[in-house]
Amino acid sequence: MGSARPHYSAIALDPRAFGAFGAGWSTRWHMRLTEEPQAGTALITLADGSQVRHGRNPDGSYAGPSGGTSTLAREVDGWVLRGTSGTTYHFNSTGLLTPIKDGSGRAQSLAYAQEDGGPLTRVTDGLSGRYLDLAWTYTYSGDRLTKFCPPGSTTKCTVYDYADARSTGPRSWTTTRSRTGGWARRTDPCPAARPPPGPA
Repeated sequence: MGSARPHYSAIALDPRAFGAFGAGWSTRWHMRLTEEPQAGTALITLADGSQVRHGRNPDGSYAGPSGGTSTLAREVDGWVLRGTSGTTYHFNSTGLLTPIKDGSGRAQSLAYAQEDGGPLTRVTDGLSGRYLDLAWTYTYSGDRLTKFCPPGSTTKCTVYDYADARSTGPRSWTTTRSRTGGWARRTDPCPAARPPPGPA
């Protein structure tokens, strides 16, 4: 299954805390669509935390921002966003990202703990059937990550501590490998912290 490498978003400290990798971390799997009926627009939060707004035309089609490269269209049960590469991102009626399909039609499906908003629990590759479980739990002290635990466990956890109150990063980094071979890095969500180079 193709991985969606998590990255840290420094755009306004990306306040989203619902992501599978904790606050400030996101992947393309964490894109969301918010319908704005009074304004006649749809607001899309992209993988890096930036947002684009598409306006609804009288005929029901959508117009993106000037210079934008993606197109948005209404579907029976939601919306579809199409990028220049041909990849399509399908959002359900509540704005959750559901399947992602590349230009060749290969798909990844996304499953959530609740249909009305998350959190994201599993991503499945339609071609191979392989899947990645994402039901990790995170504990914070303020905006610092202090502990994260794998799905179904409260004891097999990694704990972070910090040198002093002036520290802008953890004393150690943890890189973990999923059962499907993808890599994920987790650390303190603050602008000064940056992950070390990934595995070869």
